[in-house]
Amino acid sequence: MREDPEGSGELCFVVPEHLRGYLPLLRRVLRGSGARVLTDADLVAEVEGA
Repeated sequence: MREDPEGSGELCFVVPEHLRGYLPLLRRVLRGSGARVLTDADLVAEVEGA
């Protein structure tokens, strides 16, 4: 999606919007791993804004 054809190599967990309430828990569990946690709606907005 960006100029780097390999992408960022970043691990990303995407959860359904209706489970948004679990984001803080998932972020705590994954803290320090470098992984991102976001909802499907957040991911769509990010892709559309790229």
